[in-house]
Amino acid sequence: MAKDMLLVIDVGNTNTVFGVFYNGEEEPKFHKRTVTRRDRTSDELGVFLKGFFKEENIDSSNISHAIYSSVVPGFNPIVSRMLEDWFKVDPINVTVNTKLPFTITYPRPFEIGADRLVNTAAVVKLYGGRKIIIDMGTATTFCVLNEKNEYVGGLIAPGLKIAMDSLIR
Repeated sequence: MAKDMLLVIDVGNTNTVFGVFYNGEEEPKFHKRTVTRRDRTSDELGVFLKGFFKEENIDSSNISHAIYSSVVPGFNPIVSRMLEDWFKVDPINVTVNTKLPFTITYPRPFEIGADRLVNTAAVVKLYGGRKIIIDMGTATTFCVLNEKNEYVGGLIAPGLKIAMDSLIR
């Protein structure tokens, strides 16, 4: 009997990262990164991902769940459709309305990107509250989590590449 597998996707402004976990395991069986192409269709994305699975000898029919976070709202329907059509799963899209292991006291929660929500959830799970979470990607984000596991706010700054390009100019 095959194990159930969880497909996770992180859609960022620059890169999209895919991972597959056997349920209950903390280390991914599979982990790949590609450039986020906003013009890609759900079918192209499905073929692309199935190709990765074939190369890694992963039986995609064992994917039983999927969750994704995205900071590219226009790409969300494409990812959802790909997961439904190619993997026959009803995906979870991480938003402020998703059940999370922390509360949000920030006054405008709808402004918090899914990437920041996922980062905060991981920190709560691994380390608990009262942390500053820094993610250095296309943008550099800072998130503040208090001792009561409440997301209280943060800020977004240019990422390293953007900052370097600005300094050079």
